[in-house]
Amino acid sequence: MASIKTKKLRHPYVYRVKQTHLTPTARFVRDFAKKEGISFKPIFADRWALSVTKLAGDEVKSDSTDDLLVALTRSGKLSPNDMVALVIKHHLELKCV
Repeated sequence: MASIKTKKLRHPYVYRVKQTHLTPTARFVRDFAKKEGISFKPIFADRWALSVTKLAGDEVKSDSTDDLLVALTRSGKLSPNDMVALVIKHHLELKCV
């Protein structure tokens, strides 16, 4: 199983899972985002949702692939249905690693 580490970012409530192994889906998403010139930049709603989730006692762990999929969908490069399919595929692949 791949080791996962949590990295604290600038905002005290934003945590991201650092991947040590890229799945085939993660490579595809990374290359597609690079080709399209898309990167993830958290917006106010992202920070708000993480804060509310933390206050509710839950923990959200997203990795760079999840973030890139959100950015690609926001920019119109992926449909929401395609994003959901890729997120599911990515997380299934992570379980098999």
